[in-house]
Amino acid sequence: MNFLHRFWRYLIGKTSEIKDLDYKDALLAATVAEIQAFKKEETPILVPLEEVVPIHRLDRENAQKKLKERVKELSKHKAAILEKKVLTKKELVKYLPSISHFKVVFDDPHYITFEGNGRLEALKEVFKESDNIQLEVDLIECTSSALKKVRKVRKVNNLI
Repeated sequence: MNFLHRFWRYLIGKTSEIKDLDYKDALLAATVAEIQAFKKEETPILVPLEEVVPIHRLDRENAQKKLKERVKELSKHKAAILEKKVLTKKELVKYLPSISHFKVVFDDPHYITFEGNGRLEALKEVFKESDNIQLEVDLIECTSSALKKVRKVRKVNNLI
């Protein structure tokens, strides 16, 4: 799938948020576009849930509503997940369906998710650090320019 097609799908998925767009959203969109356009490599890996952090806050009403729905759904499957301690792409899509899987970049010591922020927050509400859940993510090796933009997005969202 080419860059424009992926970017278009990303934007379509965000249409319910259009009325609330601001500078942070434009910066996020540009950052995600740069990561996708110039990614060097994409590798599926397992990482501890507590090492995955969001690129932005879920500070809109519709995002909070969807978060509550996800937490409710995920809570139904908590025992089964705790038994396995691992959430692969295949298993996660059963509990929290989405167009894409978790996409992260590494910025030591964290994996920063630029796809899957709402699902990540739901997981973090349901599971404690002591649960030791491993999450399968797609690690994107990106340019240093894109990583600087990721840091800037996190900064304007008061996450660093």
